[in-house]
Amino acid sequence: MGRYTLYMKRLLAGTLVLIGLVAYFYFGINYGLKFVDVKRATTLEETKAIVDILSAFIQVLAVIAAGIWAYERFSIGREEYPYPKVEHSLESYKVQMQSVDLLYVNLYVKIKNEGKSKIDNIDGTIYLQQVFPFPAEFQEVLMGKIEDYDNVAAIRNGEDRDIFDDSGRRLRFDALAKRKWKKKLLEPGQSEMLQFDFLIDGDTEVVSVASKYCYGKFKTQSDYVTLYPVPKK
Repeated sequence: MGRYTLYMKRLLAGTLVLIGLVAYFYFGINYGLKFVDVKRATTLEETKAIVDILSAFIQVLAVIAAGIWAYERFSIGREEYPYPKVEHSLESYKVQMQSVDLLYVNLYVKIKNEGKSKIDNIDGTIYLQQVFPFPAEFQEVLMGKIEDYDNVAAIRNGEDRDIFDDSGRRLRFDALAKRKWKKKLLEPGQSEMLQFDFLIDGDTEVVSVASKYCYGKFKTQSDYVTLYPVPKK
């Protein structure tokens, strides 16, 4: 959608520029050379007039082309497709409370605008998922699928939608917790550090952190997933 709209705008702009240049050239030749006497040979002055008109034509073309480039680069102020880069870092600690088996997880999410244009209206969600040991519900579903011989190939190929998510790329773990965040604007080169706290089951050994976010006018979607062992300090 975004690329199609950009293409149509450029096509329209190019068409208008072409029409303007043809009109300029036509009227320049038609009226600028009226003083030329076509009944006699072209003189040096007449040749100079033609060269001047062609020179003006080229200058107008260059000015218009430079204007379009400057508008897209500075007035719109952007490269065509900006993109944010996301990084995760995680620490965890054993909660020291009587009769409570919990882990405190401290997650930092760094988002940086790696492009040369601003990024508007970023909406994100952080998902913290238990990987190991497999959650009880996931184990139950998995065992039921494995016992059915016909489902083994679907599991191996990532085709079973009860086991896999994201078009077969990742296992379908339920989220232990999630957090939503927003960022109105990121200028080129600007970064933002977001901090999130979680309390999770103390038996958790490995977690997955998934950042899913969309941004810009056309809500371009992206995600970033990392896997962490959970040290019990």
